[in-house]
Amino acid sequence: GNRVEGLPLAGNFLDIAFKTPQGAESNLTEAGSTGYFIVRVDAITPPALRPLETVKDDVAAAWTARQRSKASAELAKTILERLRGGAEPSAVAKETGVDLKISKPFTRSGEGADNGLPQALVASIFSIKPGESVMTRGADVSFVARLKEIQDAAPYTDEDGLKAIDKQVAL
Repeated sequence: GNRVEGLPLAGNFLDIAFKTPQGAESNLTEAGSTGYFIVRVDAITPPALRPLETVKDDVAAAWTARQRSKASAELAKTILERLRGGAEPSAVAKETGVDLKISKPFTRSGEGADNGLPQALVASIFSIKPGESVMTRGADVSFVARLKEIQDAAPYTDEDGLKAIDKQVAL
C-alpha cells in the first residue's frame, strides 16, 4: 500500500516488472531520457486482503461517501422533478436547503462558466430550451440546472469572445 519512490516513470517499467517471471531478469530497457533499467524479480508476493483492522477507517469513509453520493443523486432527482413540474428554482432551493446559484453566461465549450461546473452539465444545458431543466452527476455531487435564457453570440461586440473563437478555430 505504500508508493515506492525512485522508479522510472518512462519505459513501461511496471508493465515489464509484472511480466518478468520469478527468478528472471528483463531486457535492458530505455527509461526515456533519464537512463536505462533492468528488472530482476527475486520473489512474487501473491495478492492478499489486508486485515480489517488496517482498512476499517478507509472502508467506513468509502461507505459514508457512497451514501452521501446516493443521497445527493436522490435529492437532485427530486429537485429536477419539481422544476420540471413548474416550481420556481428559488422556492425549491429554499425547501430542500440547497444552494441556488445563477451562473454568468458561457459558451458551448464552457468558456466563461463558473469553476466547478462539470462539462457534462454545460453540454446538457445546450441541449435544452429556456425554462427546461437537466441533471448531471459530478464526482461526489449531483447538479441540477434550469436554463433561464439563450443569449445570441455577438462576436463583433464581444472582443474577448471573438478572441476565444479565434483561438478555438486556430487549433
